[in-house]
Amino acid sequence: MIRFVFIAVLAAGIAADVYLYKRYVSALARCRGIRLLYLFAAIVVNGTLPAMMAADLLLGGDNTTRSMHVSMWITFAYILLTFPKFVFCLLSFLDVLLERRGVVGRSHLFALAGCALSLWAAWGIVRGCIDTRTNIEVTRLEVRSDKLPAAFDGLRAVFFSDPHIGSLVHPHRSLRAMVDTINSLRPDLVINGGDLVNVRYTELTPEITGILAGIKAPHGIYSVLGNHDLGIYIKDSVSLPPHINRDRLIAKQREMGWHVLCDQTELFTIPERDSTAAITITGVNFPEDFLIRQHNPRMVGADLDKAFAGVSDSLFNLTVSHAPQLWGQLTDRGISDLTLSGHVHSMQMKFRLFGREFSPASLLYKQWSGEYRRGDKVLYINDGFGCVGYPIRIGARPEITLITLRR
Repeated sequence: MIRFVFIAVLAAGIAADVYLYKRYVSALARCRGIRLLYLFAAIVVNGTLPAMMAADLLLGGDNTTRSMHVSMWITFAYILLTFPKFVFCLLSFLDVLLERRGVVGRSHLFALAGCALSLWAAWGIVRGCIDTRTNIEVTRLEVRSDKLPAAFDGLRAVFFSDPHIGSLVHPHRSLRAMVDTINSLRPDLVINGGDLVNVRYTELTPEITGILAGIKAPHGIYSVLGNHDLGIYIKDSVSLPPHINRDRLIAKQREMGWHVLCDQTELFTIPERDSTAAITITGVNFPEDFLIRQHNPRMVGADLDKAFAGVSDSLFNLTVSHAPQLWGQLTDRGISDLTLSGHVHSMQMKFRLFGREFSPASLLYKQWSGEYRRGDKVLYINDGFGCVGYPIRIGARPEITLITLRR
């Protein structure tokens, strides 16, 4: 799917330049030099992404934090230069149709629309950088269940997901803002939904772990592994094999005092309230054999039998699964009263119109953001905190979710 999107965006950029050259440049630019300059610019812009991808494949080199940042900014620059042109061409074509129907065209308005879109996209990236420090969205969710023991009534759990530390533009400032926001909510319990790092465990520097260790939760911090935590995006897998990366990442989290749940369930109690009352917390790993189909709506490969071994149906169960595609299998089995997921980010683009939300993510995922219910089963998908692919969030602000459990 990602390759299809890449090819579609590239084709749209080339088509836009061909249309603009034929309709405007060749007709209006009398100077041959101007026409050649436009053709040269079009070739450079449209060749940037393919050249970058080819160099990445042919020349090798590991996916370092610096190289990932460079590719993210190049991708954004390409989108910034291409998307407004494509929209302008669509509006210009509409202008042609109106002229044929006897309606006087207003081509300059379409040019202004293209410029406005460029400014809008540019502001989106600036705001995307600012958002991770000053504009974090706190979403509140209340979940009620008859299975919840009285001792857990009013329990406050904070859920965050997908920091992608290596892709943050200002990781120290952004993570401090995240930690401060979490602590301000006074949670009893904190849960991380995976993709803590972007490529490798070394993104958890001593300074970063020091910041994350500042999260305060009297009843613990739980975490699962997302696809980016598995080390499968490391090119130099000889010097750092994926399983070594995964084990070291788990070790670093446990050094911070986090409980990393790898396809396992823990009994969770609050002794000071009622030592006999309990719920279960299950963590499901992102399945390694699903990586080539990570956006498939029907996930396979997760070891649910192992994760839920010995789990009593009578106890309220909270499941943390990085990928939301597992929810259908969980509800089919009648397990997991509350499922928490991330992974999607709303593709870092969310638009609101007439009280409804729209995102390109809805083309790939049936459940892509927010709260979903099937009977008494609840799924919540957090929009994540960091960025992947391009350093921009339009409408999909970095999110932290405060969940209150009610009997």
